[in-house]
Amino acid sequence: MQSLDALNLMPVWVNPEHLAATAKIILAGHRMKVLGVVDNHELVGIITAARTEAEPDSALVADFMDDKGETVEASQPLRKIAELFYEQDLDFLPVVDRERFRGIVTPNMLLKEMARSWDPLTELSWSDSLREWGVDNLKEGREITILFIDLDDFGNYNKKYGHIVGDRVLQSVANLIKQTIDPKRDLLVRYAGDEFAIGSLRDQPGAMVLAKRLEDGMAELTVEGSDEPVSFSIGVQGGKRTLERENVHYAATLDNLINLASRDTQRTKEARRMSPSALVELPKPPAPPVIEEEEEEITPETQADIAEAATPEPVEAVPAKPAKKAKPERAAPTAMRVTEVVADAADANSVTQVGIEVNGQTVTGVCPRKGGSVVKSVALATANAIAQVRPDVKLEIREVNLTESETGVRFISVIGTSDIDGESHPIGGVGTVGRNLYLTVAEATVQAFTNLEAIRDGQ
Repeated sequence: MQSLDALNLMPVWVNPEHLAATAKIILAGHRMKVLGVVDNHELVGIITAARTEAEPDSALVADFMDDKGETVEASQPLRKIAELFYEQDLDFLPVVDRERFRGIVTPNMLLKEMARSWDPLTELSWSDSLREWGVDNLKEGREITILFIDLDDFGNYNKKYGHIVGDRVLQSVANLIKQTIDPKRDLLVRYAGDEFAIGSLRDQPGAMVLAKRLEDGMAELTVEGSDEPVSFSIGVQGGKRTLERENVHYAATLDNLINLASRDTQRTKEARRMSPSALVELPKPPAPPVIEEEEEEITPETQADIAEAATPEPVEAVPAKPAKKAKPERAAPTAMRVTEVVADAADANSVTQVGIEVNGQTVTGVCPRKGGSVVKSVALATANAIAQVRPDVKLEIREVNLTESETGVRFISVIGTSDIDGESHPIGGVGTVGRNLYLTVAEATVQAFTNLEAIRDGQ
């Protein structure tokens, strides 16, 4: 059963030595009718707006405050408090947590919360609570971030261990998230069967830190009745702190953020399935030139650029002039290695160039950014270079994703499709981020093409 904690009460108070003038300002500023009077963190009385207005500004709160009366603990169920309001015909009740003042609850506040749908299993509200929270914050001009959480293979988990254990998993995950978030700036809801969502006032880098903390906590989660670890995938969207919106449909903006975060979660799942261990083992190409020795730091700006590159809409490589005519028969496997990547993240109108070496010769692919993502332009330029030596292959780059393993190793995955001899084939390549991010994107694109050739030759 939901408790008073679900209301996120605001502990607004005055102390006995405050003047009535101060109390009047606080009451008006927060549009409140009742204030708690607190001394050394303990509730010692209450004042009402009507009584305070009748006092001179110079009066001390201690001289006109009323007794605190009956209080309720924050852990009490909402339904029990609602019954108390009805039975005793109360206008308000002070809420405490082991004598520490938590705020004032009124019947209207209870009605608003209980009108929402909520889940008795996890004691979380459903998505209607998130929508109301999101629209309210967007109207206030605040940028919000949505973290979408989906349990991995929960259906199989339920079948193997039964629904009782499955319910324990959902409860354990909900409790883990509750303990990790900050109720002052985060709202957690159960979105669907095995999906949760967090609405947050954090910016995008802050939300990514929260996502990492949740993943670390999940790695240590155990559930009675199961000997398998529980894992989930997280998608993050929003929080870019743009200019104030004008003439915006706030509900549509929120729906779009939730939808993007959900799709980001699915891309994370797909990237896990396409981990390096799942790819075709290929002969190692000649060692590329050493560009940097230290691992590159990925800044929040680059994170945002990668998020932009992970858009689900297909982006077709710019057609390149073939170096030679396509052969009717299947071309022999082509050994390629990246020799050069020239990309300017600072200039949105720059042209990205990627050079690849094929059988001792170097070809260069280019891609005008035109304001788009720089990491995606690297993948597209690489695809254009490949098209020059393999005109029978049409590559379509759809997504470029950055993921991180539980051990902290970061991977770039390039996902798309190829059109060979009139047939469409999915492609995917993964590279470990180390020396140079853009070089990794180019190498992962080459690997996606080479993996496809190896699979076709094995058929």
